[in-house]
Amino acid sequence: MKRKNILSAFATILFFSIFASANGQIQKHQASYIYTFTRFIEWPTQGQTEFVIGVIGKNHPLTAELKASSSGRSVGALPIKIVEYASADVMGDCHILFVPDEKSSQLKKVDSKVSNKSTIVITEEQDWVPSESTINLQIIDSKLAFNINKAQFNTKSMRVSDKLLALSK
Repeated sequence: MKRKNILSAFATILFFSIFASANGQIQKHQASYIYTFTRFIEWPTQGQTEFVIGVIGKNHPLTAELKASSSGRSVGALPIKIVEYASADVMGDCHILFVPDEKSSQLKKVDSKVSNKSTIVITEEQDWVPSESTINLQIIDSKLAFNINKAQFNTKSMRVSDKLLALSK
């Protein structure tokens, strides 16, 4: 009986460590995609001193990956700054805003705050693509993929590369 409990506990720990590792890999890939998007999209940059990537939600695992992957990097001449916002109510101006699936209930408020700004809203919904999302990241066949909402880009003063559009699912 004792041996079964130990094996069960070990199996549980192993399962969660594998899950956490896989989940950490997802954030690593998401951070890489987000940085890569900056090379295929042109934002208006007049009077700006930094390129801001925001994340809705405190202590989200993607924030650490974004900070690690963007350290010392810039978009054009603007150094990248990663900012966490507790909610859409307190968010500031940013070029890219990541809204994790657990915060998707805030998308309407996010959309109202960025509708007249050059902000890309990136989501990670698996079963649908929110209309407020500019780019949605999804896992398809165990690989990270993305969908681009062209209508959202058309309402913003940004240019998206045809190369990036061609890669969209």
